[in-house]
Amino acid sequence: MPIELRHGVLHRDGAPELLATADYPYYRDHPSVWRDRLTALRDRAGIRVVTCYLPWRHHQPDAAVPPDFTDVVRFLRLCRELGLDVIAKPGPFIHAETNYGGLPDWICPLHNPEVEPALRADGEPMRWNGSVLDGDGRIERWPLPSAVGPHFTARVTEWLRAVGKEVLAELTGPEGPVIAVQIANEGLFTDGALPLWVYDYSGPALAAFRDGLDRHYGGPAGYNAVHGTSLTSFDTVEPPRRRGPLGSPAEQLALADWGRFHSELLGHCYRTWYDALGTDVPVLVNLNPPAGDPHSMDDWLARVRPETWPGIHYGFTNWMGVVSTDPLAHARYVVAAKRAPGPNMEENWGFSELYDRAYAAGATSLHQTLLALAAGATGWNVYTGIATATWSDDLDVLHRPPYPDCPPVDEEGRTGHKAWLVRTLADYLARHGAEFLAAPPAHAATWGLYSPYAAVAAWSTDDPSGSTACGRPLRAFHDRMRAAGLDYRITDLEHADAGSLTGPVFLHGGPFLPARVQRLLAG
Repeated sequence: MPIELRHGVLHRDGAPELLATADYPYYRDHPSVWRDRLTALRDRAGIRVVTCYLPWRHHQPDAAVPPDFTDVVRFLRLCRELGLDVIAKPGPFIHAETNYGGLPDWICPLHNPEVEPALRADGEPMRWNGSVLDGDGRIERWPLPSAVGPHFTARVTEWLRAVGKEVLAELTGPEGPVIAVQIANEGLFTDGALPLWVYDYSGPALAAFRDGLDRHYGGPAGYNAVHGTSLTSFDTVEPPRRRGPLGSPAEQLALADWGRFHSELLGHCYRTWYDALGTDVPVLVNLNPPAGDPHSMDDWLARVRPETWPGIHYGFTNWMGVVSTDPLAHARYVVAAKRAPGPNMEENWGFSELYDRAYAAGATSLHQTLLALAAGATGWNVYTGIATATWSDDLDVLHRPPYPDCPPVDEEGRTGHKAWLVRTLADYLARHGAEFLAAPPAHAATWGLYSPYAAVAAWSTDDPSGSTACGRPLRAFHDRMRAAGLDYRITDLEHADAGSLTGPVFLHGGPFLPARVQRLLAG
């Protein structure tokens, strides 16, 4: 059955389908219970598509030994037997409350001097929870690799090629259960919502930044013409490192260059990692919504530019607050759902102790799922659909069973009110999902997004209302539209055409704007 993603919508044999998925971390459960749990998910919760990470550290704990995929191949064959489709998520970084985000210890710069760490603007490494508790029982924080470091890239390529050859080759296609893959997690290392000054200032990343300037400007002469400089080589160009009041337009353009690099970094890694898999099924990513700091909407809008990632399909997650009680979380969530067509790849249906007790009630998760669909999501996910209770400290040293604490199917295979809610929604959308996708949204207005303004405003420590801005005016626009009971769309002006700018268009100005965009707006 041919599977495609068109404009973020799943199509089977050419027919659109609202994607309904639930996650099952097979690696946290004993294989003897897989069949029972998957059957409960299918028959009692109504889910027909399973998502699952493939933790690199679980399948290849020793760098000198090839990955062992025995259990995941067995799991996927069982899914096929039970009539379940699968979206496989091979990382390389997965988070999922695993040690070191699912990366093996041997790829950490602490244990492998060939791996260069990703650096912050202040020269300190980016860090993530490692796999060892200190003397006080707290998890050690280990440096993360630079995503474009040569040794890390080579080992990631080996890992993903092995996944493609030994897992996907047999289990995709007309007879296989795997219908799509997801690359990375919430950016690259759950970093999609971090400030622009947090990463990556390592040597390999700065080389990639300067190569990007060369491509964008067509050489030093093109850069000089725009920036008013006289450089002869991009080797002398330094990225911004400190926040402060906004400077001249030329200084602001340098900030915009760094913001563009962040988007290019994501796109480059997504494409490189997907190519390494060697599969022809669609590839998705899952971006986390903007964070909650005043500059965070700008950080996110500068970095998350799906229009510049051809062949990579947008998706998003939650994990940023209870939207029914927090207006800021509501705005961040809606913006993530509106940024581009794509499915919600992770909605919290099971974690109340780790995140917020409100998630013990299924109504919280149901409301957020419906809100995302109303805002433009093309699919929904139950994360996780099944509780698990069997894993070693090598996989997760910090958490204790069950994982999670209150999903639709518990660690004993029992179902409760959440399974009924999921089943009700799944059945309804199975009948009416195509109608939902075909119904034109009633957008009263368009927010015209010019991402370089966000890349500039993120660095400002003063009130940007009188200068270049993006995220904070968008938040104000969102609040006014919500108060008026009106819906809106977000359109990237650099990739828009006249047909996508129907109705009133709102945007915030600044000291520079490409001539093509000016002509588009004038028209």
